Amino acid sequence: MDEGLIHQALDQAFATNETAPLVELSRALYTCFMIGIDPDTNSPYLVTVKWLAAHLPNLKIIDASWYMSAQNRNCRAEFKTGHIPGAVFFDIEAIADQASDLPHMLPTPDEFAQALAKLGICDRDTIIVYDTAGLFSAARVWWSLTIMGARDVRVLQGGLPAWQQAGHKVDDHQEPIVATQFI
Repeated sequence: MDEGLIHQALDQAFATNETAPLVELSRALYTCFMIGIDPDTNSPYLVTVKWLAAHLPNLKIIDASWYMSAQNRNCRAEFKTGHIPGAVFFDIEAIADQASDLPHMLPTPDEFAQALAKLGICDRDTIIVYDTAGLFSAARVWWSLTIMGARDVRVLQGGLPAWQQAGHKVDDHQEPIVATQFI
């Protein structure tokens, strides 16, 4: 994927406050996932399972799993039964503008900062986002973190399925979260 196009889409989105470039970026990320990227290739937006395993535990990891209601799955319950070691669960339903009639709208920057601080996520952390579908809701959380000021956010190529397929363990417990400050 051409990184210049990615930067152009992000610059346009931030400059115009339009989401169309981010939709295109999400499509590009999905395409890269579907056609496969060299497993040893990282970018400012994607990391490989190999890279993640080599850099643990010096990162913040977010499980951004979310399912359509028709799937009749509980992402929080699934997180509790198995997630990448050290991960925290980002609840897309809860970390949203609760006053909006539309689902999953971004909360105010202050509300977002409070929620992320409670998850132990700081805007200066290197943050890796994944989901259990491989690439579905992780892109949305990547966008939310980026637009709210996080400086180094990346998506795990292939998500939890790729992590498990590579033979890495999952945890069924969560370490105590130490609250921090997000901008």
